[in-house]
Amino acid sequence: ILHTLCEIPAILAGILTQLALYSINLRIMGKANVSMANVDSIFSWLVDATGWKQSQAALLTRPGAFPPRGGVPRGGPPGHH
Repeated sequence: ILHTLCEIPAILAGILTQLALYSINLRIMGKANVSMANVDSIFSWLVDATGWKQSQAALLTRPGAFPPRGGVPRGGPPGHH
């Protein structure tokens, strides 16, 4: 918005946006570094629900862990000729 509407150069608009988002984050969290170590997450839910180790749950929630809908692309898997 800053770049398109206010005609601010893209690099400066990006810096100003990051500064604004960081300021909002500081206001919400109260301080710069807030430990999230003892907070429940999707990983702790998966560990509790399935009995898996946390590392297994983390691997299954990464992007690309599951193939896209429709299965293997036409022509077989990559490298298969």
